[in-house]
Amino acid sequence: MATAAPTAPAPLPHGRAGSGQPLVLLNGALVDRDYWQTQLEALAVGHDVIACDLPGHGEAPPLSEPVSVADMARAVLATLDALALPAASVLGHSLGGMVAQELALIAPERVRALILADTWCRPRGYLLEPIPFRTAYLHWALRTFPVGQMVEMMAAGVAWRTPAIAPYARRVMGRYAGDREAYLHIWDAATDFDSHDRLGLIACPTLVVASDSYPFTEFQSRKLAEGIADARLAVIPDTGHWVSWDNPAAFEAAITEFLGAIDL
Repeated sequence: MATAAPTAPAPLPHGRAGSGQPLVLLNGALVDRDYWQTQLEALAVGHDVIACDLPGHGEAPPLSEPVSVADMARAVLATLDALALPAASVLGHSLGGMVAQELALIAPERVRALILADTWCRPRGYLLEPIPFRTAYLHWALRTFPVGQMVEMMAAGVAWRTPAIAPYARRVMGRYAGDREAYLHIWDAATDFDSHDRLGLIACPTLVVASDSYPFTEFQSRKLAEGIADARLAVIPDTGHWVSWDNPAAFEAAITEFLGAIDL
């Protein structure tokens, strides 16, 4: 009996704005493509911006089984195929930054440039990392506390510099309160990711964007910038983890300067 071919990933739900060189935006965990609402207008000047909902997020179907960051990257690739885009620059925040790294590794010919915004290359942490994002503790907390309580803690954490973040964060993250399984699949994918030993294989121009005051990504941002050949590091002042919301002007300036050089 013949074995059925694996089902190709479906294109991701997405919004599109602007014209010019394609730029794909990938959201972080538990939010959706509206995360980029403050950047969309600025980035759409000179770019064909495609803001995607990662698998299990936004308008994408909830996750009913385990998924990996590589699975998410293949879904982004399917979206590029559906839009007939041979290549694009890719901007990913947090989980989206992990997916962007994976996409550049599995399909390097499809990624013109990478922008990795406050993300990780080894979420489980390094042995000598001063303030690591400890996977073991996070796994325990996610499975111990009610989803609603964790959502409130996360929303408060990302909004400590910019209180206007909180209503959006609570609303969009609160969708998972009734679907603990999907919520855990997302976090398990994020915390299982590891690109450290493969960073040297990323050959496209790369900008690593880091917060100046979010301790859980400071060390990892430096690892990304050191591990990817000729990567640039831009530290955005007066920001927490949601760098693009805390200081949109500086964030957009760093992105547009970098892309301007790439697009020449």
